[in-house]
Parts: sequence; C-alpha cells; structure tokens
Amino acid sequence: MRHHAWIPGLALAVAAVAAVATVAAVAGIASAQDLPDETSTLFSGSGNCATCHVSNGQANTENGIDVSPVTQWRSTMMANAARDPLWRAKVSAEVATFPDLIEAIETKCTRCHGPMGNFQAEYDGEPGYSVADMTADPLALDGVSCTLCHQIQPDNLGEQDSYSGHFEIDDSHTIFGPFADPLVGPMRNNTGYTPVQAPHTADSELCATCHTLFTAH
Repeated sequence: MRHHAWIPGLALAVAAVAAVATVAAVAGIASAQDLPDETSTLFSGSGNCATCHVSNGQANTENGIDVSPVTQWRSTMMANAARDPLWRAKVSAEVATFPDLIEAIETKCTRCHGPMGNFQAEYDGEPGYSVADMTADPLALDGVSCTLCHQIQPDNLGEQDSYSGHFEIDDSHTIFGPFADPLVGPMRNNTGYTPVQAPHTADSELCATCHTLFTAH
C-alpha cells in the first residue's frame, strides 16, 4: 500500500479554502445578487444607478458585450468590500485578540468596507458602527459604491487628515465625474443627484483616503 504524506503548505491552503468557504456561507455571499435600491439622507444604492448605467443591449455595449460601469464594478473587490470573507475573518480575529477595543476596531474597519452605512451613521450622530450594524444595512453591504466615491469632496485630498477613511462628503447631492457638460436632467429627475465634472475623480489622492491607513493602537 502506498502512503501519501501531507505537504504542510498544501494542508494550510486546504484549511484556508475551507475557512473562506465557511465564512462566505455565513456572510450570505452568492454568485449573483440584486443591487440595493435603498436610500438614506446622503446615499443611494447602486441599484438606482443601474437604471441608466447598465447595458440595455445597445447603450453601454460593445460588440454585444455589456461594458457598463455597474456591470464592470459589481464583481470587483470594491463592490464586495463589506462581504469579503477574508476581511470579515481578519476583523473577527482582531476583535478576539483585543476584545476591549471592539468598538474602535469595527468602526474603523467598516469605515472603508461598509462606508455608506458607516458615514451615514456618523452624519446622524451615532458614536460607532459595528459589523452587526453593517450586515443589517443594505447600503453598507453595497460596499464601496457609486454615491460614496462620486460624492467625495476634493478639499482635503492628499493631506494626512484625509487618510484612514476621513474623506469628506456633504449633503449637496453632487455627483462628481470625469466628463464635461454631463446631461443633468435624467440623473437629477431619477435620483435627486446632480452630476458635475470634477478632475479630482481621476486623482489617486481620492483612493488614498481609504487605501492609506493609520490606526491608533
């Protein structure tokens, strides 16, 4: 009889895959999901954006392929930031290691992984935002979504006080984009947001508001 020895690295990989599959099942991750159409004082779910920004077979289509912004975005890590099983596992591990810091850890981590829910809670005067809050909030589960990135103000970009999720968003419902002279009527009439051209949407400093992280501990 031939015996096979486990290769340590392979065993770890198998264990990691099993752990991710388990967390993914708990997180409720599916291969296809409806995009949320909920709204809040500041934000609107990507399902509302998809009304216009998805292929209808002609617009947003090239050689018969859907190349629309929503379709390209929805399978990315950005769209699934709040559902990412590895991130959720890491947050759980941090909380288990530092249970006294659970509020600080979860509020900091959901700031950029469930940013619409987290920012709205702060805007509403809430003292913190937990993973439990995030999982119950359709807008938070929409991840790094349309009305989050496209409403970030340019004022503090590139400065240290913008990092770690300290982007600035106001209640003007202004949608910043790269194109000159956008057609305002359809977006304003359907969503209440007004599109304007803004060059800062092409700057890496906007991304750095979340992709540069400092922690207090």
